[in-house]
Formats: sequence, structure tokens, C-alpha cells
Amino acid sequence: MMNIANQFISTTAGFLGNMAGKLVCGVLPTIGIAFINKAAAIHIALSKGLEMLMEVSTAFGSYVKQSFNMAMKAIAWQLFKHGRRAVKMFLDKSPSTLATAIISMVPGGKGTIEKWGDEKGEEWSFGKQKRDAREKLPEKYDGKLNTIWNQDSSEEFWDEFSENCKEAIILVAQGLDEYIALQRIEENRQQQLVNAVIENGGERFRLVSSLRNLQ
Repeated sequence: MMNIANQFISTTAGFLGNMAGKLVCGVLPTIGIAFINKAAAIHIALSKGLEMLMEVSTAFGSYVKQSFNMAMKAIAWQLFKHGRRAVKMFLDKSPSTLATAIISMVPGGKGTIEKWGDEKGEEWSFGKQKRDAREKLPEKYDGKLNTIWNQDSSEEFWDEFSENCKEAIILVAQGLDEYIALQRIEENRQQQLVNAVIENGGERFRLVSSLRNLQ
């Protein structure tokens, strides 16, 4: 939480510095020139004003995006923190069968739960579990079958798995998006008005309706 706060303060300071630099070294000098030569000031404003405005707009958009991301992270951490506290209290205080069953499945039982969230407690994360699992493997292949799955091969496997899994998810999402788009195009085509002439015996009928209704 402190890291997020520090990052937000630094980002805000950078944005304010950006704005102050353009104001002090760009806008104010142009205003000063206007008192001496209005035509020159107008020329500067028209020729460089749009470029400066675009830079300000880009900087502001980047600042808003970064601030939003940091705010979402902070909210997520707060929700996790309070959610963890509620779960911890439930497991520690509740005499229910569910709480007892969960505690029995946790390695170390109540002792582990009591340390959950403690600043001096042991770190737990998926990344740490992955690193610990990797360190338990043989360092490298030494010609034996049991060393084929080693630290290097496992790292290469998970790197490739992660990269290609993301690519596959994107491709599936793109395919689904294309399918939905084609369905909408077909629906629009079916709903377009069609002017059809049908002859039956000696009679001629002119029908005007959507393709779907005519079919």
C-alpha cells in the first residue's frame, strides 16, 4: 500500500512538473511577447499552440490511466486485507463444522491461520511456490532419466506455456468476436427490406418485407 502511495505521489509530481514547465516556459513567455508584438504572439500560439495542447492532452491521459490503475490496485489490496481479516476471524472464532473442516485441511492448523497477515509471517504467493518447486528439481540434465525434468527444462516449459497460452486465449477471443460480428451482419441482412415479385398462374404478386419474413 505504501509503494502504491509513493508511486501515486511521484506520478502526480511528474504530471504537475510537466504542466508547470509548459506554463512557465511556454504560455507565460507567449503572453509576455503579446505585450510587445501581438502578431508574433498570435503566430506562436497558432503554430505551436496545437502541438503543446496535444502534448498536454497526452500527458493528462497517461496520468489519468496510471492513477486509475493504481487506485484499482489499492482497492483490490484493501478488499483482500479486509476479506482476509473476516475469513481469519471466522476460522478462529467460529465453532461451525465448516470452519473446523477448513482448519483441518490447512498445514499447521490454527497456528498457520493465526500467522496469516502477520508482518513477520512467511510470504506466500504463486510466484514463490513456483520458485520453491523449481529449486527442488535437479539443476541440470546429467544423462539420467530422472534429471530430464530439471530447473532449466521446467523454466523453459513454463515460459513457453505462459506465452503461448496468452496467444491462444487471444486467438479464441478474436475468433469468437469474428463469429459474433458475422452473426450480426447476417441478422442485419435478414432484416433488410426485399422487393420480390412472385408469379402464380396468371397472377403476379409484389411482396415487400424482410428477407426472413419472405423466406
